[in-house]
Amino acid sequence: MSKIGKDQYLSELKSKISKLPHEEYEDAVNYFVEYIEDSGLESYEDICKELGTPKEAASELMVGLLNDKKARKRNPSIILIAILAILSAPVSIPIFILLIAILVSVGALIVAIFITLVAGVVGGGALAIKTIIVSIGSIGITSSGGMILIGTSLLAIGLIIPLVLVVIKLIQCLIQLIAKLYYRIMRRNRHEKDN
Repeated sequence: MSKIGKDQYLSELKSKISKLPHEEYEDAVNYFVEYIEDSGLESYEDICKELGTPKEAASELMVGLLNDKKARKRNPSIILIAILAILSAPVSIPIFILLIAILVSVGALIVAIFITLVAGVVGGGALAIKTIIVSIGSIGITSSGGMILIGTSLLAIGLIIPLVLVVIKLIQCLIQLIAKLYYRIMRRNRHEKDN
């Protein structure tokens, strides 16, 4: 094998792919060295006929890396480029904004409902406890009025307890929903890694 032809080709190729991340650069160089040695190509011209010019080989390599799922995971900027490409279409921008607005609205609604439930439980419980304290103090003044206030306060507490249980159940359901969503995303990522 003509060492000069091989060295010249690899030297030109290395200069074309020098901006690749170190791991991809090393893998590419090793691939081309092994391919040239295994195929028995002897001259620079023979190598160019088989693999294309170093510039063409480098271009094909770059396109292959962009399509490679593993490379996308190692280099998140490729994902950003894909998002920007999608957003460059005039139709997709309003759709993307609409989807984000819907997601934000649904999230805000869920948070508002949760805060309202928690505030109702805390406020109702505090009011019932305050009423019991006031009614105990008013028993000395009028026993029937104090007993009515105590009964009303206990009734309020009795109504708040199921509401507390509902809020706890909603929190559990929300945690389970988030866990299932996380599990589904992680399972999809593992499936993509395996393929």
